[in-house]
Amino acid sequence: EKTVISGTGVQPSVNNWGDYTSMSVDPVDDCTFWYTNQYLQSNGSTNWKTNVSSFKFSNCTSTTTSSSFTHVQGAVGYKPSSSPDTITLGANPTLGNLVCVGITTLGSAITAVSVKDSNNNAYTIIPNSPSALQSGAGQVWMAYLLSAPSNASKTITISYTGSVSVAAWADEFSGGPFSFDKDVSAANSVAGTTVNTPTLATAVSGELLYATAGVNGDISAPTAGGTLGSWTGAGGAITAGNMSEYDFSASGTVAVQFTSSPSTWAAMAMAFYTISVSVQPAYCEDKYVSLL
Repeated sequence: EKTVISGTGVQPSVNNWGDYTSMSVDPVDDCTFWYTNQYLQSNGSTNWKTNVSSFKFSNCTSTTTSSSFTHVQGAVGYKPSSSPDTITLGANPTLGNLVCVGITTLGSAITAVSVKDSNNNAYTIIPNSPSALQSGAGQVWMAYLLSAPSNASKTITISYTGSVSVAAWADEFSGGPFSFDKDVSAANSVAGTTVNTPTLATAVSGELLYATAGVNGDISAPTAGGTLGSWTGAGGAITAGNMSEYDFSASGTVAVQFTSSPSTWAAMAMAFYTISVSVQPAYCEDKYVSLL
């Protein structure tokens, strides 16, 4: 038993206590417990304070690991004028799976982007979205649904402000539970034959990467389901000259890779890994935290 904090007051005139207590497991490592409750420093009725504490058992360990990822399905949506753009997958995403979304604009910028499915499940816009606006190539946004809920819908709507054409891809992956690692962005104004930025340094070996590029020109590879180096083309086809791709087993520093001859481009990539937790519950049976 461990005392988190000792209160120094009493609450003599109120008949309830602990309405705001909670304990939860940290989703980052699946080992750390977070506990919050009220306590009094002096006698009174409504002068309580809140304490937040954490603890973990030494026999619970978590590690970031690679996994056997599988591409389940993918689709593309194209809206030639204004919001919203809709992507319709072949089936509703499976509980717990990851869904990645890559969004490209054709030449202009958009703002106030939100991604939701038809059951109002919100996708997370990655921190570095959007990419810089690149003349002729537009900009890139990315989003993800880290763990599809039981009511996840195959219909994904991208809402935004701006009168511009938008092409967007959605791809579902199994092999979790998934954790978001990082995202990167790049914009390039030097002509070439390969879109090869940005680069991303993975946290662990065997991560899942998802990338999207918008170009001033046309991408020719990878095609849907086709490969280019370690990358595989997204489930939806090359659309409006742009494309998304994924890498199942990225390690070290990896660059996006699209075949094209663009004068400019904008691209983004995001990375995911899995968490493995090992615990022996017998060691935990006589341990708990109390708040006095």
